[in-house]
Amino acid sequence: MPIHTYRELKPTPEAEALYRRWLAKLNDEFTRQQSPDRRSEVVRDELYQIYFGRPHGGHIKAVLNSELAMYCLSESFDPRNITLEPEYYGDIDAEQYAIRKPLIWFWQMFDRSPLA
Repeated sequence: MPIHTYRELKPTPEAEALYRRWLAKLNDEFTRQQSPDRRSEVVRDELYQIYFGRPHGGHIKAVLNSELAMYCLSESFDPRNITLEPEYYGDIDAEQYAIRKPLIWFWQMFDRSPLA
């Protein structure tokens, strides 16, 4: 039976440099920001850009019924507006989890995005 090895596949050098800059920026933000609220804002803003292709412009006033689904999607990027499974368990250290929850939500949503 033949043994096949994986090929090494890479993006273009320009794209790789851009990805590395973005990851360094995210690493810096998450390292500096230990507050769950500030980390949640960073996650919300980055996911908004990943999914909508433009910067987050602050809180939206949902006035048109035809756009309610888009507003709900936009609010779901903020980890403070969603519940992850561990939060249901009574034995969780809620304070410690709150610090990590934005990172977990970002990871899950990034994996589902076109960028992944």
